[in-house]
Amino acid sequence: MGQTTGAIGVPAFARSSGPQRPGWWWTLGTLFLAGLCSIPLVALEVGALVALGIVPAQFATVDAASSSADGLSASAWPWLRDGLWATAAGIWPQLLHGAAFALAFAFVARRRGGWRARPWPLIVAFAVVAPGPLAGGEGGGAFWLILWVVARQWGLTREPAGRRWSTAWRAAAAVAGAVLAVATLTYQPLHPFSAEGSPSAARTISFRLSVEGKAGARLLALRAGEEPLGRFGSLVVRLDDPAVRGRRLAAGTDVAGQIVMPRRWCTGGNYAELSLESITARVAVLGVERTQRIPLREPARIGCARAR
Repeated sequence: MGQTTGAIGVPAFARSSGPQRPGWWWTLGTLFLAGLCSIPLVALEVGALVALGIVPAQFATVDAASSSADGLSASAWPWLRDGLWATAAGIWPQLLHGAAFALAFAFVARRRGGWRARPWPLIVAFAVVAPGPLAGGEGGGAFWLILWVVARQWGLTREPAGRRWSTAWRAAAAVAGAVLAVATLTYQPLHPFSAEGSPSAARTISFRLSVEGKAGARLLALRAGEEPLGRFGSLVVRLDDPAVRGRRLAAGTDVAGQIVMPRRWCTGGNYAELSLESITARVAVLGVERTQRIPLREPARIGCARAR
């Protein structure tokens, strides 16, 4: 709008003194274009993580049918965030996603207006904010709103690169990165099973366990939930093929079965109903026996059939 430019094509306002920030709509457009440019980078990164067995295969297929053009449909959290280990293990892949996105954003910002991108605000914001909407399919608007604000307020500058991090900050970042990398590399081998289930009949939930770890595992015992479920006793777990118990199961193997509420829970005027969130398994993996709490992808309700 009447702005003049110098010989190198930089707008006059960009050569003025003092800190400069881009416009809000310019930033939003740059974010959208960066999302498009990040598609091949994210695809390569996700493919490498899955091929190496670092994250489960569904990491690359969640929302894969989405028609969104943001390039982030493969960025769902690798594992259900069930506890500190699972949460820490998922941070490293999200940081890699953030780095891929920040690289694309820096390229677009430089090409569009000569802006220099600061990568770390974008990488951290992406890693912290992205898991919720991208894993659950909700809240995508909030994710982009936060990324929009971070990119405009802290992610772009006209100033040349500032001084480097101090030795203390570099050491802290290296230690944190190493801890998160170890959490990521060890989580999948020692948590080989994932689970999903849904009600299939009165008093019954059908479930399927999937072996995700490349090392495989042996399934030694199963229990519905984490603890015995009250004075009536525990839910009954039945496998479609009981012979799989104790046998080594290769990566990609599925184990089907049913969780049944005992009939006595629904007699004598009793009525029971509960929401099952997990299955507890005793597994042997890499020669080590351990207990794995396997959260269901979606909680499943089980209860007595109501009298009509």
